[in-house]
Amino acid sequence: MKTPVIIFDLFGTVLDDVDVDFNRGLKILWENHFKDACTFEEMQDYGQKLLVKMREVQKDNREFSFAKDEVPLYCKKFGVPLFDVSFEEEWAFAEAVNVEKLRPETKVALDSFMAAGIPMYILSNCILRSDSIIRLLKKYGADSYFSKVFSSADFGKRKPSVDFFNFAIDYVLKKNPGCTKENIFYIGDSYKYDAVGGTSAGLKTFWLNKSGAENIAKLPVVEVKTITEAAEKIYNTLTFIAPLY
Repeated sequence: MKTPVIIFDLFGTVLDDVDVDFNRGLKILWENHFKDACTFEEMQDYGQKLLVKMREVQKDNREFSFAKDEVPLYCKKFGVPLFDVSFEEEWAFAEAVNVEKLRPETKVALDSFMAAGIPMYILSNCILRSDSIIRLLKKYGADSYFSKVFSSADFGKRKPSVDFFNFAIDYVLKKNPGCTKENIFYIGDSYKYDAVGGTSAGLKTFWLNKSGAENIAKLPVVEVKTITEAAEKIYNTLTFIAPLY
């Protein structure tokens, strides 16, 4: 078998949510740019309306980027001059909103893949740009595992969009001449976004089905409950290397 590549989903797959509170990040944005134009309560109320708008946009597999789409609407609403959101500001927002964890068994699997020389990538539905995601990974000691992060905030479309998958696949194949599409594994926990998206893009897809949900569309996925199980199954398909567990 030619050199394999693994593309991972991020949230719920590599990192698990511990606590998510959008208003913690919004408070920082308000203090830095909007406190002279409105109260925080007014900004919170408008944020709820933008949440509804975001969900409508995302129904069409389009992304509602924090920096490009959301912040300009706050500026327009409260009469604040439009400003570019720096990566430092976006990271401060992200760090306040998200508390994640990297499970020890996930780290073991990632260490194993890295030691085997298997390139790894992230493909994430996220309102944050890839640089902010990289900093989030770094916070949990996971940034060095991944050659590149693909964020829907940068691309403009979300999983299960085949266009988003193909964008990542094309990049991976260019950067890994010894790899073919048949040698790319994809691992994700969402049935709607990862199982559907990965199989639609023609990837060998491992569905991290933690809750034992039904494969209602009978998709050609490999169902696993943990990253460790996915790693074991991937190693069983490889002939050039033995498992490192």
